[in-house]
Amino acid sequence: LVEAWSTSGKPLPLVVAGDTSHSDDYVRQVRQLDDDVLYAGYVYGARLAALYRHAALFVLPSELEGLPLTLLEALAYGTPVLASDIAPNMEILGQGGHYFSSGDVGQLARALKDLLPHLGSLKTATERARPSALREYDWDRICLETESLYRSVLSGA
Repeated sequence: LVEAWSTSGKPLPLVVAGDTSHSDDYVRQVRQLDDDVLYAGYVYGARLAALYRHAALFVLPSELEGLPLTLLEALAYGTPVLASDIAPNMEILGQGGHYFSSGDVGQLARALKDLLPHLGSLKTATERARPSALREYDWDRICLETESLYRSVLSGA
C-alpha cells in the first residue's frame, strides 16, 4: 500500500492504523519507504471511529485473511473500500466491490488513481452495500444461529 500510494502521486494523506505481527526489521523497512505516511499504531475507541468516519477511502491490501473485521468496520462507518481480490474480501464486498490483484503494487496504484476522483459515487455505492453487509455479519443474528445449531445437535435432531 505504501509503495502504491507513493507511486500514485500521493493524492491524499495516507494513514496506516494498526501494527504488525512481523519483525521489527520488517516494520522498519516499511516505514523507510516514504516519510510522508502517518503511522498511527494501534487505534481504539473514539479515535478509531474518527479515522473511519473521516477517511476518504479504506484500503485493505491483505494477501491472507480469515474474516477481515477491519473491512466490516469500514463498511459499518460507510467508508468507501478498495480491497485485494482475496476470497474473504470478495465474499463480503460481492460483485459491487472495488478490487485489485493481491500483491500487485502497480494495479493498486492504478486503482487509487482511478477511484479517488470518484469519491462521491464510491460513498453512494458503499451506502447501498452497507445494509446487506451489516445484516449478513450481524453478531446478534450469528449468535442466535450458532445457539440454534448447538441446540439441534445436542437434541439429536
